[in-house]
Amino acid sequence: MDDPLDVRVLDSQGRAVEGVVVVFTASQGNLEAQQVASPPAAGASEAALASTAQDTTDVDGLARAVWTLGPTAGLQTVTASVEHLDPVEFSATADPGAPSVVVVSGGDGQLDMPGAMLAAPFAARVIDEYGNALVGLTVNWSVTAGGGNITAASGLTDGGGATTTTLTLGGSPGFNTVTASHAELDPVDFHALGVAQIWEDAVGDTFSSGTSASFVLPDLVQIGFAWDGDSLLVGLAFADSVVTRIDGGPNTINGIVDFDVDMNPLTGGQSAADEYRPGLGSTGIGVDVLVDMFADPSGDYIIYNASLTILGSTTPEIRGRLIGMYLPTSIIGGGPLALAVTAGTPADPTDIAPNDSCYVVDAASGL
Repeated sequence: MDDPLDVRVLDSQGRAVEGVVVVFTASQGNLEAQQVASPPAAGASEAALASTAQDTTDVDGLARAVWTLGPTAGLQTVTASVEHLDPVEFSATADPGAPSVVVVSGGDGQLDMPGAMLAAPFAARVIDEYGNALVGLTVNWSVTAGGGNITAASGLTDGGGATTTTLTLGGSPGFNTVTASHAELDPVDFHALGVAQIWEDAVGDTFSSGTSASFVLPDLVQIGFAWDGDSLLVGLAFADSVVTRIDGGPNTINGIVDFDVDMNPLTGGQSAADEYRPGLGSTGIGVDVLVDMFADPSGDYIIYNASLTILGSTTPEIRGRLIGMYLPTSIIGGGPLALAVTAGTPADPTDIAPNDSCYVVDAASGL
């Protein structure tokens, strides 16, 4: 604030009192006065110290503090207090800053049927550098991959800084992308994957507590597939965005996709989904073909047979919390196939889908 905060301490006769300690405490922001009100506690942050300051009244009974507002828009306060006296309060309203970034705030990463309207709208927010919502700004929406249609080509941000549009997927299986943009800010992409069949997996049914070192453990929530004549598209949706081990970072995705080509658990090797699953439990399938999602240095997923002979590779598309991979029918056959997935980190496989069975997919029947 341009003007300092002044308080005057008077005695019962209205005369200025010199030498009285006044403590200023801010709800947020920084205060500057003659000294910190009390010795810093061990490990106290700079921000915590700056939010409290003290001054001693001068000959005119005045104490003063300079207040720099905090980063969160809205009402902020400073309380000035003297021992044994009622405190007084200053208040100010902080306005948001200039638009800084467009962010995804909802709807990203859905699986649905080609040609279907998604169940949830895509929501984009415009915020300033501190995360404050900006109201009444125009966000433009456009379909940038996969075809399909959106319900609104533009919209004004609401009180939370958000605006929405809903996508009807294009008519073919695969990724659909919708882009949200505002003025000169970097645009942000939303993704959905069109598949022919979808299965749900319970949220939060991972094998451990949910974190491992710096990683968020991948939690499978949906699996889908579609045939395109030459290959099988497998879609995996996770509770949070994922990255490959090659890219590195939080929520690294590793794991195995298993296929029992002849549907006979006696003729395939042990399912890697069973092998990597902690404790008891089985998908109940033998594995003839598996896809290694741990990825090699090229970022490809290697396709093996049960004896770990390399049959080929597939390059996954990772879009936020979605993974889509195409598996050639020349390697896996047209079905029927029994399918199961295990996901996790190298040290801690954490989720399996389905939990105690398998999904059956067949190019001929579409099931």
